[in-house]
Amino acid sequence: MRTRIAALALAAAALAVAAPAFSDNGYPGNDGGQNAGGQSWQGKNDGGSGWLGGDTAAKPVGAIIVANPIDLDTITSISLFRSCAGHDYSGIDAQGKRETDRSMKHYVNSSIAAGDADALHGYAPFAGTVTTQPETDPIGQQVWVTSKSGWALVFFHGDPLVKPGTKVKAGQPVVAWPAKNIFDYFKAAGRYPPTITTVDVAFRNGATVDSFLLHMAPKVAAMWAAKGFTPANSIVSQQARDAAPCNGVYDWNNQSNFVSATG
Repeated sequence: MRTRIAALALAAAALAVAAPAFSDNGYPGNDGGQNAGGQSWQGKNDGGSGWLGGDTAAKPVGAIIVANPIDLDTITSISLFRSCAGHDYSGIDAQGKRETDRSMKHYVNSSIAAGDADALHGYAPFAGTVTTQPETDPIGQQVWVTSKSGWALVFFHGDPLVKPGTKVKAGQPVVAWPAKNIFDYFKAAGRYPPTITTVDVAFRNGATVDSFLLHMAPKVAAMWAAKGFTPANSIVSQQARDAAPCNGVYDWNNQSNFVSATG
């Protein structure tokens, strides 16, 4: 068994830095290449796999992201919105349609080593209130920054930098990765830890989910475009995903799920 695990770890390490293998519960690790997805409805935690819950679409919101939410210097790739990477994270889209069996968030890969705790920072994209939630996979915590409109940017698996309930201004540091407990978690689980840092980020209001790339002020959008990430190349349309469903298979090693940085 140990020989098989070690072989899988070496195979994953041989892939490009932008594509660590995904563990069987949706967090990147060097213990395999695929997540069969679809565990259960997420309920309160919103950290597992499946439908986010609820059937009411949120009110539309414009370009409210006025500060860059993540340091971009070390970013190597991001997953497509509606990709088949990670796990099922689906809900109501911006047009009010319920979508299923797709990842409606972005995974952001960084060249920062997984052992460099808290080296990568995330920032409040707008003025709002910080709350935290435990993760289903207990690596770090979810850090939510929620605006007055109800729309929130959710950072997963990070170490909070402010206390829950804190009112923050746009641009204020609120979360850091890799989480300090990442190696303890993988050691306790008997699995190989990831070699690089992966951050997953969702933009949502209740069950309504959208790509954060569509809600950036021009100056922030320009920063991401300079790295090669735009709505045109980083979002799969609802119609395209319906025509090519994930079918419960979420393959972290399939490069078609990602856009590589160019800047």
